[in-house]
Amino acid sequence: MKAQGEQCKVALAELQVEFKRAPFSRGVATPIYVPSMRFAAIGLAPTFRKPPFVIDCHLALALTQVAPVLAEAGVKTLRFSSIYNYRRAIVGGKQKRSLSRHSYGLAVDVFEVEELDGTIHKVANDYHGGSFLKRVETLVNQSERFRLVLSPDNDPKSHSDHLHLEANVEYPATLAPQRP
Repeated sequence: MKAQGEQCKVALAELQVEFKRAPFSRGVATPIYVPSMRFAAIGLAPTFRKPPFVIDCHLALALTQVAPVLAEAGVKTLRFSSIYNYRRAIVGGKQKRSLSRHSYGLAVDVFEVEELDGTIHKVANDYHGGSFLKRVETLVNQSERFRLVLSPDNDPKSHSDHLHLEANVEYPATLAPQRP
């Protein structure tokens, strides 16, 4: 894991994402801070918490790698509530025995997506009423940079108001983003 984390940091630096080493965070293999919360052309903005945010390098890398495709689709900012949170997984409305990927700093819960023109799409209100958020979900899934995307479609009991994006750590860090 340590060598994989160092490779991730090299790849992130090559993509010109500025980051700082974060202190030890239980469960996070490669804890970093991204002070600007910019991942290439995409920003991450908190809905209510204040920075800094501990994030595993692999989630930062996955966000950076998918950013060009999302920006091309009109995404400016992903508004989130949670990244690192040491807790058990909740799927289908039930708490599981296994840890959530948030416990590893590998997941982000996106509640709103802002377009380049300033339009904000709230997952709770707009997911089923339009195609923009579903397009974002499809692009994230097709990128192969994410292991799992939970949404109002595939887990309405636990994810009716947000998209849960989990980084795919197994994906080679050095590959350039591919267009779906």
